Amino acid sequence: MTRIILLLFLLPYVNFAQHAYKLLEPYDFEQVLRTNKDGVLIDFRDVDSYINGHIRKSIVVDFLRDDFKEYFTAKYPKDSKIYLYAQAGESTLECAQYLHELGYQNLTVLNGGFEKWIKASRPYVSVSPSFKPLGFITPEEYSQMVRQSKWTLVVFQELHCPPCENLHYAELKALYPELAIQKIIISEQKNLAEKLNINKNPTLVLYKEGVQVWRESQDIKTSKIKENIY
Repeated sequence: MTRIILLLFLLPYVNFAQHAYKLLEPYDFEQVLRTNKDGVLIDFRDVDSYINGHIRKSIVVDFLRDDFKEYFTAKYPKDSKIYLYAQAGESTLECAQYLHELGYQNLTVLNGGFEKWIKASRPYVSVSPSFKPLGFITPEEYSQMVRQSKWTLVVFQELHCPPCENLHYAELKALYPELAIQKIIISEQKNLAEKLNINKNPTLVLYKEGVQVWRESQDIKTSKIKENIY
């Protein structure tokens, strides 16, 4: 009896999650795009990922841009019909949920994101000859990345990262022209995060010419980053 009451209590929340947006598998998502000419298809990854490979006719809007909420709500009315995807399943659902919270009701979501689209052998557009479909960063590529600039700040985070809102990247770039800032989504780079023992959102790692000089998790401030750049 208790179990029945609990299920009845939870039922409205289950229905809400099911109807917040349409979640489609790659093939069904492709068919909807082919038959529905209205609406806009949005790729919520960063520009580099978009250049490497994206679904045809999609528009890139970096979900991690500092002014995302202001930019997106000004550009797309709340009654817009939106088809969307990000890199992986978790990040795609986070984008969809956030848009729903902003008041967007007409959302069609690619289940599994671009990774599942590629695995399902669906068509994509790429202008990069070295495109790697799943976009994973190997330890070797990571090691090379942190050696490309004198200073490199790597921000390991999830799409939902309230502490990250306190970081002033533009200020850091203005103060330190030799500083490169790289953002890595933990859930999309699980193997790399595990190898580097990254298990907290966010975790910041600062490198000088490829050598780690500072690392901090969760309690992050721009002032702490400044203290360690010399």
